[in-house]
Amino acid sequence: MWTPVDAKTLPLTSAQALCAWFNSTPGALGLLARRSTKLTNPSFSQADLRTLPVPDFTQCSMDELHSAYTDMKHEQVRPWKEAVHDPVRIRLDAAAAATIGLDLSTVTEWRRRISLEPTISNQYFAPKSAE
Repeated sequence: MWTPVDAKTLPLTSAQALCAWFNSTPGALGLLARRSTKLTNPSFSQADLRTLPVPDFTQCSMDELHSAYTDMKHEQVRPWKEAVHDPVRIRLDAAAAATIGLDLSTVTEWRRRISLEPTISNQYFAPKSAE
């Protein structure tokens, strides 16, 4: 599901760009770092949400994120364990990377690693033996 944004004091385009940001891998990293240790649906306090880093749209353009939101808003976001091949997350990540000037391959690797995280994938992690 999409992480919703209710930004009463922002123009609609800014709120939509923030929605794209929070659903991109860089934006979601802040959310994932604040989730509980229980393997249940996460919930976040307003205080936690206010501490999450977001792009400063006075210093960078929100156009890429807004465009990604517009392109994908009616599409279903797949669960994190399927994020590697999720076209919505791929599109959002490209916009997020362009917005903050981060190499897309770095964001793609973050998305891959998140999808493999045992509490996300519900798979046991078995380290490779050193031979």
